Amino acid sequence: LEGHVNARQGGICLDMTQMDRVLEVNEDDLDCLVQAGLTRKALNHSLRTTGLFFPVDPGADATLGGMASTRASGTTTVKYGAMRENVMGLTVVLANGEVIQTGSRARKSSAGYDLTNLFVGAEG
Repeated sequence: LEGHVNARQGGICLDMTQMDRVLEVNEDDLDCLVQAGLTRKALNHSLRTTGLFFPVDPGADATLGGMASTRASGTTTVKYGAMRENVMGLTVVLANGEVIQTGSRARKSSAGYDLTNLFVGAEG
């Protein structure tokens, strides 16, 4: 069962649903920058005038942060890939409070470790 949190041993749970903005759309590069609380339906609604769409469809109107955390996939995965193939970079707050940026807008890079795919699917 996904979509629920329970910090029974002293952890914290964050509600990011108010971080729900599309910050940047790059039509020519076929990418965008969004906040973690944005839902996939809201993203597709924002993209409708550009001719672009977000293809990962887990069957629910999940937040993109939650979809990245669980490495969501769905009915369109065979054609368009899952979250792993669609997340290019993340802003991550580590357990010690350090904020790091992973990945970049470049489609391919051999510079350093692939930290983006380490976090996509890590479930927290």
